[in-house]
Amino acid sequence: NNNLFHPTYRKHETRLPEYKNDYGEEGTKKDNTIEILNKLSRPAYNKQEDKLQFRKIVDLLRVVTNELELELEIPHDLKTITVHLHNKSLPIEALGTGIHELLILATRAVFENNSIVCIEEPELHFHPEIQRQLVRFLFEKTSNQYFITTHSAHIMDAVPCTIHRIFLDNGK
Repeated sequence: NNNLFHPTYRKHETRLPEYKNDYGEEGTKKDNTIEILNKLSRPAYNKQEDKLQFRKIVDLLRVVTNELELELEIPHDLKTITVHLHNKSLPIEALGTGIHELLILATRAVFENNSIVCIEEPELHFHPEIQRQLVRFLFEKTSNQYFITTHSAHIMDAVPCTIHRIFLDNGK
């Protein structure tokens, strides 16, 4: 049983030199979204069921973005995630922060099973409809338990949930 925490700022760490100036220093912790997606999209002969997890991630991106033709591909050099859309192929680095966050959260939620997942303020880079679709996906299509800190009524109203108010009382 794993426990995961997803901080407020979630962005794919670039491995492409042409995007280093845009991304700056991301720190020492490596984002392994590429490796997870590669493993799921091209599984070993005895792990073919992993393809279903990859399809689930792509389906989430399609539904939430309302781009039903969207496809993901992991190039052989594992330097980026290629997004195919509208007859174009772009590295994930060329897309907005909301797509980065959505892909990171969807990948972790699908890859982990029966885990406790803490997500801090997912609404920061998401349109209200994307917030609702993301929470519905997490609720309906994954086996994890989620603790989400939020101020968004769209997230709180998307699915049946228990809401807790947390506050400081004398510094505690």
